[in-house]
Amino acid sequence: MTSNASCVDCACESSQYFVSLVSGCAIASFMGFFGSVFIILSNIGVIVRLQAKLRHRLWHYLLNGGFLIILLAIAEGMLGFVLYKSSMNTAIFGPNWGSLTNFSAECNTTAQVIQFSVWLELLSVMFLGASFYEILHNCRNITPRLCVIYVASALVGSTLMTVLPSITDSYGPLPLWCWISAAGTVQLAGNVTQSSADLQWAYYYAELFIAVITLVVITMIPLRNWATIKKDPSKKQLAVRMILFPVVWLLCKFPALIDRAYQLFTGDVVDGLTFAHAITIPAVGFADALAYAATSAKMQEFFTSLKFQISTSTKLRSSLLKRPGVQRRSGRDPASMKSTRTYAIEPPDSKGLSRDAAVSEMLEKVALDPRFVQLHELIGHSVTGLLSTVCHHAIRPPSF
Repeated sequence: MTSNASCVDCACESSQYFVSLVSGCAIASFMGFFGSVFIILSNIGVIVRLQAKLRHRLWHYLLNGGFLIILLAIAEGMLGFVLYKSSMNTAIFGPNWGSLTNFSAECNTTAQVIQFSVWLELLSVMFLGASFYEILHNCRNITPRLCVIYVASALVGSTLMTVLPSITDSYGPLPLWCWISAAGTVQLAGNVTQSSADLQWAYYYAELFIAVITLVVITMIPLRNWATIKKDPSKKQLAVRMILFPVVWLLCKFPALIDRAYQLFTGDVVDGLTFAHAITIPAVGFADALAYAATSAKMQEFFTSLKFQISTSTKLRSSLLKRPGVQRRSGRDPASMKSTRTYAIEPPDSKGLSRDAAVSEMLEKVALDPRFVQLHELIGHSVTGLLSTVCHHAIRPPSF
């Protein structure tokens, strides 16, 4: 996930670079966590609305990507939370804080949570891509049985890949957090031990490389039918969301994969790649939240309404506040007052009306509107009837 033991000296040579690395990772983790929370809460809101109004569409939504999106958000939220906490430990206690005796248990737990999260994230995106292929290429909805297989496979596969490094004692401290590290006692033939880079490729990056290629293939094939897909608005919205999540995931994992491949084949470290690697890994949740908001009908409705309100408010203000510039009154010569501050907001309109004249004209139009006249008469009759009733009861003699 981060630089191995050979990268510690490179990262620590410049204190400014290390501070930027830790700060960037902490901010990205924080944003990723809250982005994941946004996706989870939004999905809960969708489920509640569908349960109340469109119950027949609830299971259709959950089966066709809903469960996998929630699972992906949970994985990204866990990753963002634990990396934020690890970044804070690094900022307070320094690099390799996991090597300290009192942090050994926390380091091991952190490493396991990171491994489980990245694998749950990977498998959720893979099955989301498979759902995209099934729905848009094979033109079939996801059945409950297939959805259960997808979700169960993601959970079981993540658990298995979390247990394997524990069996081989491959978890250990890294500069920013704890993960797969050569600090574990992985013994091969004789006295040969594997390096951190080899272990990380064996337990994650090799599979990540295969997943990236597979995901590109299974998401590109259905796009050949895009002309047919976009004719159906509901299918188009589903397609856009199901393609955006894998694309965002690929973009966020690409720097990490390039950084690890470069280190594996050259044995060198590039600070820019390491920095991009450290901030994109936990920022997937925030990027997915943006993708979710961009494809949400409610969010689009909100922003459209907000845009309409701003536009309407601007036009109303322009129509009411247009008037000639009025300079401050003083005894000075008007020619010397060119730079004097004015109270005018905009130049006069084509009619040359002042604000008071414009308001009076608008009120006159409203007063002559037949609907306003009818409303005025109705309110007048109601008030008159109410007053007569009150006066009648007030002047009536007591009944005793």
